[in-house]
Amino acid sequence: MKRAIVSALCLGYLAMGLVGCGSTSALSVRSTALDNTTTIEGHFDTAIYAVENMQTLHVLLIDGPIDSPKQVVHIQMFWRPMAGKTPFDVSATNASVRYILFNGDNIGYYGGGGLLRLGDTPGGATFSGTLHNATIRLMNASKGFKNKLGVAVVEGSFTAQRNDEKTLALVRKIQTMVTEKLGYPKM
Repeated sequence: MKRAIVSALCLGYLAMGLVGCGSTSALSVRSTALDNTTTIEGHFDTAIYAVENMQTLHVLLIDGPIDSPKQVVHIQMFWRPMAGKTPFDVSATNASVRYILFNGDNIGYYGGGGLLRLGDTPGGATFSGTLHNATIRLMNASKGFKNKLGVAVVEGSFTAQRNDEKTLALVRKIQTMVTEKLGYPKM
């Protein structure tokens, strides 16, 4: 518990310190296995989003160059929590989370869900949010990929620029990259 609080505080300070330095998007992926202390930090160079409607949106976070990323997070929100109307419950889920680790020719594709709390109303030039208690597990992997996380929790904050066309095009591009590395369609 103490470690979780310290991690949350560090992420908060990190996000505050990154304001004005390009991306303010930082997520932490932490294994939940008792005998596994693996944690992966993500500081994303690309943070964009697209709005399908006021309830459904896509957030795409890319660490590294778009053509050869280190990791990609695709968050798809299915319903929007309303301030004062939606009770905050850490076990609630309003978003799917796809977390993809790239390592040369190897790939690990994790999936799950969690609670996306909105910092802004979707639809503006920028959109910020915080992912809480998103649980993911390995869904697919290339033969040489080593699963060091097992079941894991993703948490952290992001600020993304709105670009509907580019976001959806990059989601399709990432889907193609995943398909090529796995040898079959996924995502």
